[in-house]
Amino acid sequence: MSTPTTTYAERMLKNWLKEHELQSPLVKNESAFNRNLERDLDRARVDFGLMTVKPRWDTSVIDFTTSDFLSLSRSGKIREATKAELERQGDYLLSASGSRPQFGNYDYILEVEKEIAKFHNADTAWIAHSGLLAVVGIIEAATLPGDAIVFDEMMHASTHVGMRVSKAEHRNSFRHNDPESLREVLTGLKDKYSTYRDGSQSILVIVESIYSMDGDICPLKECVDVVQELFPLGNAQLMIDEAHSNGVLGPRGAGLVQMLGLEKEIAIRVHMCSKALGSTGGVILCNKTIRHAIVHSSRCLTYSGAPSMLMVASIRCGYALLASGETREAQERIQTMVKYFFKKLTSESVWEDAVDTGLLRSPLLEDWEQREVHSHIVPIFTRPRHEQYLFFHMSLAGMNAYNISYPVVPKRSSLVRMIFHAHNTEEEIDKAVAAICSWATEMLEIEESGSIGTLPKAAARVYAMQAALAGTAIALYQNIMNLKRKSQPAEDQEPRASKKIQCMLPDSSQDLFRVDGLVALITGGGTGIGLMMAKALALNGASKVYISGRRKDVLEEAAKQSPFGNIIPMVADVSSKEQLEALAESIRSDTGYLNLLVANAGTWGPGPDQRWGASVREFQAEAMKIPMDEWDQCFRVNVSACYYSTVAVLDLLDKGNAQKNYCDGEVRSQVIMTGSVGGFSRILGGRYAYRASKSAVTHLAKCFSTGFQEFGIRVNTLAPGLFPSEMTGPLMKKYGDTAGGDGKMDPKKLPEQRAGLEEEMVGTMLYLASRAGAYNNGSVCVVDGGLTSVMPSTY
Repeated sequence: MSTPTTTYAERMLKNWLKEHELQSPLVKNESAFNRNLERDLDRARVDFGLMTVKPRWDTSVIDFTTSDFLSLSRSGKIREATKAELERQGDYLLSASGSRPQFGNYDYILEVEKEIAKFHNADTAWIAHSGLLAVVGIIEAATLPGDAIVFDEMMHASTHVGMRVSKAEHRNSFRHNDPESLREVLTGLKDKYSTYRDGSQSILVIVESIYSMDGDICPLKECVDVVQELFPLGNAQLMIDEAHSNGVLGPRGAGLVQMLGLEKEIAIRVHMCSKALGSTGGVILCNKTIRHAIVHSSRCLTYSGAPSMLMVASIRCGYALLASGETREAQERIQTMVKYFFKKLTSESVWEDAVDTGLLRSPLLEDWEQREVHSHIVPIFTRPRHEQYLFFHMSLAGMNAYNISYPVVPKRSSLVRMIFHAHNTEEEIDKAVAAICSWATEMLEIEESGSIGTLPKAAARVYAMQAALAGTAIALYQNIMNLKRKSQPAEDQEPRASKKIQCMLPDSSQDLFRVDGLVALITGGGTGIGLMMAKALALNGASKVYISGRRKDVLEEAAKQSPFGNIIPMVADVSSKEQLEALAESIRSDTGYLNLLVANAGTWGPGPDQRWGASVREFQAEAMKIPMDEWDQCFRVNVSACYYSTVAVLDLLDKGNAQKNYCDGEVRSQVIMTGSVGGFSRILGGRYAYRASKSAVTHLAKCFSTGFQEFGIRVNTLAPGLFPSEMTGPLMKKYGDTAGGDGKMDPKKLPEQRAGLEEEMVGTMLYLASRAGAYNNGSVCVVDGGLTSVMPSTY
């Protein structure tokens, strides 16, 4: 019989899995607006990375997730205090009925703001609807044109939203919690711009008290010293987001600034009321000048109805509980629980083993006994994707500690975040430590066994649920990852399902070949190798894949092969300079940039076919029958098209580098030219125009790779051997005639004894297009089944 906790976990996980079923194939008849949105959402669903809402749980689930740090909401204290406060106010108006600059600036909110300012030793306070709006609004108000914002690289998303709406000219990050990096960034701005030296422009330095993902505490005093030393005129000021320190750190939970006695040194403080206070909203602490700037310049805070009486009353009650000292015991209990967790976990030998092998880590556990004050947020960092596995394990064990990955944290970073509360008990922490250690033990055993790809039990159980749901996500996910292993027989239903899913999920290294956000153009993308490439990019995260060719119907049919609708057909003849220019102009009008051009086009060109035993005169006669324009046309399609395709979109590739939409700008824009092993072949048989033209393509790519270095654009060549396509049909027959009864080709002619498979072509292309191949420039990648190892060649 399942327990209530298990029932909740299964309900939550099934809901999560259901949310990850791909929708693009199901909305083909809906509006283009909806299709575009679903296509974008599916890119997250396909890797189980969609942000979803989770069902509320009851008290049977152990809480290591909520922001009810002091347990004021869970205990009902804030509710009862707010009810009593509203009764004292008598016949009040629930709605403010206007914005603050108009009717909404009512006496009660002004009174509460004065109380909050007094509690925090600040000149003034401003109540906002939420912490996020408080951060966004104050950044909007406190920066002027020409100003700079300098921020810790791990700042909350609200800061990044605020910077988007700010008028600041410069936005520079410094290394996380590193005052010396802050010094370097500020010195760079000061040295480069006289306006920061003479004080005519300002710099706003933004930090957090406790960082919401890493859980570490800001070295605030050191940051203040750096800012004041470099800018004695005072045109550089600090802003601190105290979302996670309010109620947790400092005297009566007043925050980090007051704990350090830095109230006069910090220009702007933002406190959240929706966390430790158990209420809602946010508060900005500042001087009167900045408050006037809020009223005058912050659309986020003043172009909206003022906070309601009910909201302000609950905030007042939260602060009253802090001021009265009633929350002191809860504040101290958080410290006790965190220390207990650290002591229990570090005493487990398996934790040490997990850290030594790189399976798990938590920087906050290092030298924890030397710190006087601890954060209530403790991240358990894992290997990529393992954060899901640990989350599944803890969820099925009856506790909530959510997994976090990109884009909430930087790429290639993943963790399970644990938040400790006043209502947590030692028994609950014992269970959490046991769950973490049992999972670590299981994972270490899997790794030691060498069973690569084996799932831990909890993950197998969750993915078995997904298999039972039989959603479209499974089949498409298998298609995308090209994982075609067969499920092995098993003794019961769950292992069978888990083996099925085991074959479906990629390990972390496969993320190297993802191309999320990429914008590409593939000429000749409607058929053959070009279509193989287009499908691979589209199914592995590309934002848009333009395919060009002469036949509109073929291109439109090719575009249907991506369920995401991200293959875009564009008619253009690569042998026409004018049509290539028009193609480039169409892309300029659409996205305005490219990250990748695949210059792919090919024609066999004219003969002559040469045979042993023919006389000189016989060969000469056959060769001279070929019209020169057929020879020229072969070079026009195979070589000139590569040249003009590349130069036509060169500015788009340059803008792709500036866009930094792909791999965080770590992977430079690239041209991949489709050559051929025919460009190296010296086999008797003729086709001299084709071979010479493909050899020219290889050399052109190498010349471009050198010439484009100053532009930051890479150029590589992909040289395929025998792959099925419209063009290679006759050649397939020629090699097929050498096959024996088993259907295998003559190994003396083709060592792999078969034509190449689609995944073997796209695998090499994805390598070049992705972060995995970012170090390649001027390379020639041969994919030929060993053909060049047995044929006479120049390779």
